[in-house]
Amino acid sequence: MASMDTISRNLMLDSLKEYAKRRIPYDLLRELDEKNEFPAEILKEMYQHDVLGLHLLMVPVEYGGVSGGTFDIYRVCELLARIDLGIATGVFATFLGTDPLNVGGTEEQKEKWLKRIASENLLVAYGATEADAGSDLVNLRTRAEHVVKNGKVVGYNITGNKQWISNGGVADLYTILALAPGGPCWFLVERNMEGFSPNKHEDKHGIRLSNTAGLSLDNVYVPAENLIGMEEGKGLLQAQAVFG
Repeated sequence: MASMDTISRNLMLDSLKEYAKRRIPYDLLRELDEKNEFPAEILKEMYQHDVLGLHLLMVPVEYGGVSGGTFDIYRVCELLARIDLGIATGVFATFLGTDPLNVGGTEEQKEKWLKRIASENLLVAYGATEADAGSDLVNLRTRAEHVVKNGKVVGYNITGNKQWISNGGVADLYTILALAPGGPCWFLVERNMEGFSPNKHEDKHGIRLSNTAGLSLDNVYVPAENLIGMEEGKGLLQAQAVFG
């Protein structure tokens, strides 16, 4: 995506500084850190269009965003980290979770999901890491099995576990990496899907305002149109594009 113009970027940064002074005082940060508590209300407020609309950085203009570029995201995350690294991690997790759609989604998927992320202020999480494999994406244990009707693949049943997922316990939408018969794939999984459940928030030594949790997927059915890119076996290439 092309970067924002300098005036728009500076306006967003100035608005973020003003918001932090008003809504995120040091005493509140210290209290939340002591409680190991994710500031859900603050993040949701920061996503509101008439407040800051931070999540819109990762959404192209044509889908309701502001088409922020790498430099814009860096500047915003740098400023957020100066306020609190946990809050910065929570916002960046939405950026990261949205990335598989941006790099690998079909036009129809972007039209549907990026517009939803933009308009509904969704918190998003990136579900790649696993307990046994860490971030070694080649050793995936999470599986996506075909659901076939009348000889056609109509969906997938996903089973497995993810661990150390930023926004894992609080996201509305998850991009989940799983091994399908045709190879690794990214899938869009909604929080309310049957068989999906986030685990407890980790009690971490630092960055305690970010939510970090494992994910359990027990035969979670997702329709075929939730396969990002609509072609199996592209998951690792899409992950490399995201990390790049």
